[in-house]
Amino acid sequence: MKSEQQIDKIKALFRGEWEQMKQSKVRDTLRKFKTLVSIVSFDNKILDLALSEEFKDFEDGIQYYAAVENSCEAIITRNRKDFKNSQIPILSPIEFLNIEI
Repeated sequence: MKSEQQIDKIKALFRGEWEQMKQSKVRDTLRKFKTLVSIVSFDNKILDLALSEEFKDFEDGIQYYAAVENSCEAIITRNRKDFKNSQIPILSPIEFLNIEI
């Protein structure tokens, strides 16, 4: 996934706030958010797994298998229904932000 796509995904987490906040505040918020999560890379193995019939949405497959292959603790998404058979926890952005660290 290209960096721009990763940023678009992060921006989507803040969709309502993104348009309302000043650019400097958005950047500060994203910097803080970035300290809480890891952005992982993917390779041909992950792409091959994502191309399997298990996921209707190719992007969901990439996210899931990248998370599994990189031993992530959870996937943060608003699209929980597409991860029904997940082996790792699926959290909404609100659930993630409410976790006590």
